[in-house]
Amino acid sequence: MLLGHHDEQTDIFVLGLVLASLALGLDLHEADNLPLLVAQRERPCSTGPSTPPSAPSSRK
Repeated sequence: MLLGHHDEQTDIFVLGLVLASLALGLDLHEADNLPLLVAQRERPCSTGPSTPPSAPSSRK
C-alpha cells in the first residue's frame, strides 16, 4: 500500500498459500517444504496418516 496500489490476485494467491500450508502442516519458510506442497496440490490427503481427510475420498 506504500504506492497506493492494491493487487487482489496476489492477495488471493498468498492467502491460498497460507491456508494450504496450515492445512498440510508445512512451514513454507523452509525451502524443503515447497516441493512437498507442489507435489501434493492435486492430492492433499495423500501426505500421510497424520493429515486428516478434508473431504470424502472419491477412490473406490
